[in-house]
Amino acid sequence: MNQNSNLQKLQQALSPAQSILVTMPQSLNLDKVAASLALYLSLKKTGKAVTVVCPQSIKVEFSQLVGVDKVTDKIGNRNLTVSFDYVKDSIEKVSYNIEGSKFNILIQPKTGYPPLDAKKVSYSYSGTDSELIFIIGTQRFEDLGRLYENERSLFSEKQVVNIDYNPKNTGFGEINIFNPQASSYSEIVAIILKTINLPCDGDIATNLLLGLQSATNNFQSPNVSADTFEVAAYCLRAGAKWIGEKKPLEEEKKKIISSPDWLSPKIYKGKTRV
Repeated sequence: MNQNSNLQKLQQALSPAQSILVTMPQSLNLDKVAASLALYLSLKKTGKAVTVVCPQSIKVEFSQLVGVDKVTDKIGNRNLTVSFDYVKDSIEKVSYNIEGSKFNILIQPKTGYPPLDAKKVSYSYSGTDSELIFIIGTQRFEDLGRLYENERSLFSEKQVVNIDYNPKNTGFGEINIFNPQASSYSEIVAIILKTINLPCDGDIATNLLLGLQSATNNFQSPNVSADTFEVAAYCLRAGAKWIGEKKPLEEEKKKIISSPDWLSPKIYKGKTRV
């Protein structure tokens, strides 16, 4: 992984950052989720405020990963948005006043238009004070879907760390950790943790190992390299739980038991004369 200069930049950017955002793309697989959660858990252990977000709901197939319950679909709650149905040119004036500890927003309709229906007013949150944004498994900002659509200014104003191995990556980050020879996102994140001395405990390592196994078809795919096995060893030394392949014998047992004539009566004849 010829990324020493970029990893140094990342280490320098991480040091002062106290609020961090880890984002996943719309298109998910176990490797992307595992790598994102491993990074999230590691950064949390350093005492920083970290949020992990995804534009879609996390599926049950990822429930084996540690920290999956911490994934949210909202980038932050810094800004409160008040929404209501609007008819063009129906508003005369919008103002505010402060009464004691109350902040009041006044919306005055034009003459001839009815006042707003309080039952149709909705509230939502957006925005974050994150100083550093990690984006994993995304070739361009647009792959983040509504996370990017709703927060374009955030991604243009904050420092972005782009982690990927897809050759189609556009290099959109201010810090690009890009390795087209890597076997997986989990491999890249593991090397990041190891190189810049971020925490890696048993839960973090297990996530990374699960990501490696999934992305490489249990280390059988052509993109497996010496680095991949070194990362697997690193995870095991950190306390990862090894999830091995099912034994063929167990699979054969399942086939036999599920066979249609398994429960039907059988007569066996022996050759031994008594």
